[in-house]
Amino acid sequence: MYFFVKQGVYVNKLALFCKISLTTAWGLAYIANNSVMANPQGGSISFGVGDIDTSDQQNIIINQTSSRLAIDWDSFSISAGESVTFSQPGASAIALNRDFSGSPSEIFGDLIANGHVFLLNTAGVVIGSTGFVDTGGLLISDMTTTVADFASGDFTLQAAQRGGITIEDGAVINGGSNVQLVAGFIDNAGRLTSSGNLGLAVADSAVVSMGSSGLLGVAVSAPLNQAPTGRNNLINNQASGEIIVTGGDVIVQARYFSDLAVSAVNNEGLVNALAIADEGGRIFLTDTPVPRAALTNPGNNPLAESGEESVNALEEPVDTSMEDIFRLDQLVADCVPDITQGVDCTREDAIKRYLGRLLINGRLE
Repeated sequence: MYFFVKQGVYVNKLALFCKISLTTAWGLAYIANNSVMANPQGGSISFGVGDIDTSDQQNIIINQTSSRLAIDWDSFSISAGESVTFSQPGASAIALNRDFSGSPSEIFGDLIANGHVFLLNTAGVVIGSTGFVDTGGLLISDMTTTVADFASGDFTLQAAQRGGITIEDGAVINGGSNVQLVAGFIDNAGRLTSSGNLGLAVADSAVVSMGSSGLLGVAVSAPLNQAPTGRNNLINNQASGEIIVTGGDVIVQARYFSDLAVSAVNNEGLVNALAIADEGGRIFLTDTPVPRAALTNPGNNPLAESGEESVNALEEPVDTSMEDIFRLDQLVADCVPDITQGVDCTREDAIKRYLGRLLINGRLE
């Protein structure tokens, strides 16, 4: 496993694995999670071809026949013991679901799909302790987009109410080939898995890239303007949290104004990326605090004066190319086992794992 850290003048802002206590405000905010609404209500297809079968209110089935489908809901929540199933034409098919209830989408039951499911709710999304999500691809966000933008191909997510994404202990999310969580904050205590890439992103806007195979990835653009209430970290993986990918990468992006009293990432749980046939197995972190002065007066941008990376928060997505990324292989070269030479790489692999942990904890200087 490799660990990558985006280099820059603000690298001291990283707070990986630093211990925090969840605030009383957080606890009070989610005491009411058991008062989950019934299955999704008031669905209306706004783009694409399909139908919503509500003959069994406890087990709703969405039959999708077009490659893309957009549904606007009066509410989109799933109670424990209930299910919503998307029957889609293929793994690359996409169903966009926008919840306009004004309350968080609470998933305590089963959300099943053979293709991609996108769930947008500006009031936030909670995957409860009994929630089970099993899809071919998954995008969850507390931002919104227009149907016209979604229908055109790549589309932009824009911030609104910022209810965040909360995944409770006991929740299981298997997002198939690609999982993307994009919000004002992300708090994970459950289990997230993907057979491809898995992305966690915090910003005030982001561009979602699409392709023939479905969801490709997310690039953050406008920085987070306001810190989430009662939170010290934008992305928090609790001790019970597990983020596991096989054959893909974990990609963490935080883009926010540097005067916000927050740290980008706190990780007390498990983050693991496993390579398959030399594909994936990497963890990327891009931490981008943006000075407000850089937006109002680019000529006085201290980053530009110091020769460090300059950012244009309103126009350009984060550059995730390999050119500016520190790589663990620069410290310890890959070891190639050779039985004839008595090389089994046990020692080298152990050293690399140890250094990787130091990097993840933010203690390697």
